[in-house]
Formats: sequence, C-alpha cells, structure tokens
Amino acid sequence: MSEETVTDVASFAFPFNKNVTLKNVAYDNGLNMLRVTLREKRRFTIFDLDPASAAEFGKTLQDWAAEHDT
Repeated sequence: MSEETVTDVASFAFPFNKNVTLKNVAYDNGLNMLRVTLREKRRFTIFDLDPASAAEFGKTLQDWAAEHDT
C-alpha cells in the first residue's frame, strides 16, 4: 500500500456552523491530491481532488463570487 503525507493547507468557518478543511495528500509515488473535508455538526463529507479538478472547482467558485459580489 502507498504511503501518504498529509499537510494542512487551509481551514474555513462558513455560515450555519459549517467547517471546511483543505489538506494536501502527497503519496510516495509523487501524486498529490487536495483532500476537502466538509463538517456540519457530526456529519462529515470527504473527497479528494486532483490538480485539474481543483483548478476547475476553484475557478467556478471565483466566477460565482465575482458575479454575485455586492
């Protein structure tokens, strides 16, 4: 099984008591994934994004924020 090194990237406290953490997961084969953890009370959702998916997701968030900035 592949070894992994997990490093904190950022954490956010969002409205309605939701928390998000971002972590870099570096595997010994050179692969890096962005691990996103969404926490709401006791419920957790965790997913990993490859660099291309993270870039697309980030751009979509930026585009939406720019469109709705008041």
